[in-house]
Amino acid sequence: MPRSSSGSLRDYVAANARKLREACGLTQEQVASSVGCSPRYFRSIEVGQVNLTLTTLELIANALEVEAHELLRPAELVRRGRGRPAKKKR
Repeated sequence: MPRSSSGSLRDYVAANARKLREACGLTQEQVASSVGCSPRYFRSIEVGQVNLTLTTLELIANALEVEAHELLRPAELVRRGRGRPAKKKR
């Protein structure tokens, strides 16, 4: 369920990290490798489950080639279903 724009900073970071990562065409694994964390930890950042340090915030921003403040902008965290999305038929 979408959150209102009055969400927490953690939700803003989660939503913006996902949006910016997808815009760059990067996988969670690629960003996690650049940040120096496990893919599982990075996934938990993208779903808003982690209170991260400023150092980690800066590392994510560097991996996504954006300024750190761009991760803190108000945004909606859209919860997705569990598992991988269904493959599109060609």
